[in-house]
Amino acid sequence: MKRKRNILPTSQVRLGGGTLSKGTSEGLERFHKSKKHKRIVIGSIIGILVVIGSIVLYKSYALYKEEKIFNVIQGQVPEFKKNTSDVIIAALIDGEFTNKIPLKEEPYVFESIECSHGAEASWNNDTWSLSINNLTISGTTCTLHFARYGFEELVASIKSNATNVQELMSNATDIDNIVKTEEAMKIIAEQENLRKAIQSNEKYTTEVAKKFLNSTVITEEEKYNGGLPCYLFKDGKDLVGGFSMQRTTDNATGAALNGNDYHMYASFAGNYVTISSNNKITTQNYSILEIYSTHSTNLERLTGTTTLGIASDQSISSFLVSNSETFAYTSASSTLKTNISSYTAPSYLKVKVLHNGTSNTMFTVTVNISTIAVY
Repeated sequence: MKRKRNILPTSQVRLGGGTLSKGTSEGLERFHKSKKHKRIVIGSIIGILVVIGSIVLYKSYALYKEEKIFNVIQGQVPEFKKNTSDVIIAALIDGEFTNKIPLKEEPYVFESIECSHGAEASWNNDTWSLSINNLTISGTTCTLHFARYGFEELVASIKSNATNVQELMSNATDIDNIVKTEEAMKIIAEQENLRKAIQSNEKYTTEVAKKFLNSTVITEEEKYNGGLPCYLFKDGKDLVGGFSMQRTTDNATGAALNGNDYHMYASFAGNYVTISSNNKITTQNYSILEIYSTHSTNLERLTGTTTLGIASDQSISSFLVSNSETFAYTSASSTLKTNISSYTAPSYLKVKVLHNGTSNTMFTVTVNISTIAVY
């Protein structure tokens, strides 16, 4: 006798000791598919994150390396169509790269600039600005060099609260303290950048220059060697190796130093005479050449002119830059100045005296020079 098989409905499946409906089976299948889909999604997300992370890491490293090499300021030029920076400005202070150009009022001075790809650049110290010409390639790099000077040491030596040269030069007390403090004067004389920053300041007037000129806390040699206002001739002492006379006649007497009053005398009986320094002076640091002198003659009606200036040679009449003043028998003293700022090459210092007498008249003109200064 055959056993009758129990046939379950098609909607049921036996599992172990129980049965699983068709709907439940389909749900399980969907569960497995969903789980597999989640794994794919999660894996994809992780993969994307890894790729993005790698890109970010690479760029960060590249930027880090660039930061280590250059701290730059990038500028755009409208004429260029590229998306990259057209000009890269790199700034260095004392040879170290910085991420900004120093401000004008900060204790730094501009030294030089060079550009790549044949670009030509110039720096305007007055406006504290940069101009670039012949810019033909995008990505051109221009490197500005600035230097720190002894400003901190200077203000410390006079116990000033100034934080920059502008503040320092705007304080009359600070200036007075500088010219009477040996350490301060030596700092300026030894620090060329600091001296240039002071002398190029708008507050550095003739009055201020005269204060440096008359400072006695360091020697005239130290002031001259440091480019500070100084006396080239004073109290019988000179910084130009003495003077010589270019004679016009045989009976013209020579220039000499008088040991009693420390003045330089030049007496002559010719038509004119030129007194010239034996050595050239450095004029590039100065604007004014000044001579204080007196004139005397033994001929009451005699008149003439005295000319002060500089020249490239010691000849009698040549002058590069000069200024003249009329003298007469009754003249007691005079101060003659000439602007030498337009001529910066080392030059001979010259004084020329010309009289209006006749060559057969017997007389003597004496020029008594007491001081010669540059400031």
